[in-house]
Amino acid sequence: MANTLNPQAWIKDYDDYLYNYAMYRTKNSALSEDLVQDTFVSAYKAKDKFKGNASEKTWLVTILKNKIIDYYRKSSTKMQINISQLGDAADYFFDTTGEDGAENG
Repeated sequence: MANTLNPQAWIKDYDDYLYNYAMYRTKNSALSEDLVQDTFVSAYKAKDKFKGNASEKTWLVTILKNKIIDYYRKSSTKMQINISQLGDAADYFFDTTGEDGAENG
């Protein structure tokens, strides 16, 4: 028998579990709340695509897991900067002259 969805009970049944799952992986309460909310919204939008091969809880956790992965993927690309954007600070933090920086002496 295929599993069925009950969106009306998602918050009551899975909110705490999903929040704890997200908190363990993000260590950020506000972010975890946002990710869980996004999970419920995405799941509701995709409810017609649910095939019932997994339990409702497993399906929601998979969506949340993908939300967390997407968050880290996006944040990691935002953290990459070009040394030329640092201006004078680049000289302070990096050897931009091509020299090894070793003092003779």
